[in-house]
Amino acid sequence: TRLRELIHHPVTPCYLVRLLRYRMLHPQLARLFRNALWHSRRKEARRAAALPVSERLERSQFFYTPKNRKDFLLSTLTGTTPYESFLDDADPVLHNTFSFLGSLPVTLPFPLPWQQDIKTGAEWPLSYYTDVKILNGKPGADIKMPWEMSRFHFAAWLGRASWVSGSRDYEKKFFQLLNDWIDANPFPYGVNWKISMEASIRSFNWLLGLAFFSESPLFTPDLQRKATETLYLHGAFIEYNLEFSPRNHNHLVSNLAGLYVLGLFFRDTPRGQRWLTLSQRFLEKEIRDEVFEDGVDYEGSISYHRLVIELFLVPYLLAERNNARFPEAYRQRLERMFEFVAAYTRPDGSAPLIGDADDGRLFCFSPSQPVNDHRYLLSIAAVLFGRSDLKRVAGRFSEDALWLLGAEGFERFLKLPDSAAARESSAFPDGGFYIMQGEEAHLIIDAGGIGLDGLGGHGHNDTFSFELFFGGVTFITDSGTYCYTADRDERQSLRSTAAHNTIRIDERELAEFSSLWHITRDTTRPRVTEWAVSEWLDAFDAEHYGYERLPRSVRVRRHVEFQKRQSYWKITDEILGSGEHSIDFFLHFSPGIQVERVDERTYLLKGTGASLLVRTRGREGVIEPWSVSPGYGVLLSSSRLRISGRSILPARLETILIGLHTDTELSRTLEVIDT
Repeated sequence: TRLRELIHHPVTPCYLVRLLRYRMLHPQLARLFRNALWHSRRKEARRAAALPVSERLERSQFFYTPKNRKDFLLSTLTGTTPYESFLDDADPVLHNTFSFLGSLPVTLPFPLPWQQDIKTGAEWPLSYYTDVKILNGKPGADIKMPWEMSRFHFAAWLGRASWVSGSRDYEKKFFQLLNDWIDANPFPYGVNWKISMEASIRSFNWLLGLAFFSESPLFTPDLQRKATETLYLHGAFIEYNLEFSPRNHNHLVSNLAGLYVLGLFFRDTPRGQRWLTLSQRFLEKEIRDEVFEDGVDYEGSISYHRLVIELFLVPYLLAERNNARFPEAYRQRLERMFEFVAAYTRPDGSAPLIGDADDGRLFCFSPSQPVNDHRYLLSIAAVLFGRSDLKRVAGRFSEDALWLLGAEGFERFLKLPDSAAARESSAFPDGGFYIMQGEEAHLIIDAGGIGLDGLGGHGHNDTFSFELFFGGVTFITDSGTYCYTADRDERQSLRSTAAHNTIRIDERELAEFSSLWHITRDTTRPRVTEWAVSEWLDAFDAEHYGYERLPRSVRVRRHVEFQKRQSYWKITDEILGSGEHSIDFFLHFSPGIQVERVDERTYLLKGTGASLLVRTRGREGVIEPWSVSPGYGVLLSSSRLRISGRSILPARLETILIGLHTDTELSRTLEVIDT
């Protein structure tokens, strides 16, 4: 796969040397020398452990320390989040009860099975990290399960519950879990040392936990030494195993974010200084290379856009606190990333399911936070950039913003004027997203490349697919992701053309899959020929060339018209070419939507408080069962409309969608359509 990537996406000689170093030479040396490779790093780690953790946190100007536990902070905190919710989030952890990535709550024995997928019981051996296999061999096993547990997001849940309640039970549990992990995952053995991304995210969450508890009498000198040495080895591991690829992505950005945070923490050491310099240099490069000028992450995924924002944001915030600023170009690109979040956020606060979604986060201060609500980012951005428009979409000052920006950030948020401006339609042409917005309507169209500059990555075969929200309900949705390695067939099914609200020709994929994350080549080359926005009407027109590779080439054109006052969308698909071809048109409905057939070409989708009328012109369709994954590891029953048939080209399909609130509106609307 990597050879194919290099053939289709050649790199500079300098970058090729870097790839060979990190992806071939370093793993081979690690296999050859094993523990001897890390001898000098272990000695450095022992020396670094001489400085107390609390002092390191203060020197690095970390987001908070026990000294910040002020009445104002706590009163603000309890004002933004109900008191009971802090305890509800943390209490299950006290009893070793966990729920990750769609699993039901599972109470685990202690010591915890850190090498295990708690859903299936599959375990990975405690092998040297280069010998660990991603695929376990047991049906349904998912390596993301032990990885997710070892990311230690629950460190912050325990910390906030401890600060609010004053109970020592939470800090005792944190140190118990920290010590248990270090003992059960000796460096660098086992599944949790497999890749640098996991080491990076875990490092940051350990520091979040230590920032709560660093002055606790339960933090014994022996455990301080173990924790500091292990954190240092995390940094050494990340530096040696940077995840460079022919097309870099969130893995490398996570490595750099982790290295930056650890560089600050160990800034008194030569290696810590090197981590700071190295990570900042490449963070500045990667935000230029991986994020389009309009602020869209190039991986083709809304969920990963959120993760990458967090990864670029945390080093930026810490640099600001330490007077070691990133350049203005970095700040501007980061601000545009938040503008995209504001645009794709629907009126109910939810985010679309476009592209892969593994619910990945760098920080997560509450497990009860809705996984597809990204507004917490906008409250941070509103303060950071002084943006009233972002404050309006955020709705309130999030708890995440409080921990990262402090009470001062809360005061600045309150001082921002309230914006009454209506949300407007917007385009992100570099990233390929076009968003039509009305008073209570939101439609997002994916008209960009499949993802990762033609490699696929976390993008799906979803060219010209869309999601539609009206009246508080998402009626038409992407199918989601569900899993990566646990079920290969389901993985490929949900990233396929047929899983999206678009056109499929001759039952062929828009791009053929070459692996679970890659495609052979992206030939869609979408070209938008019209984007017009006005007070009354929005219009979008584009064509793609993904099916020109067929023996008798086909070009697909989609036109979307949105009449805002009437909540009326007209979608016209033209299939251009010659000869006879099979054509499939799909519309996927959100779980919980009731579908009623009005006549052979008209369907009424019923949600809570609103309905959507679907009228097709052309062939008769069928409603068939389908499944939608609103979050990783979760698969819910749903349904979809499928219109299929063979036609001699050129052919034309027309679909009308109308938002309704009452049955009276339905009868009147049908009369108008019939007329």
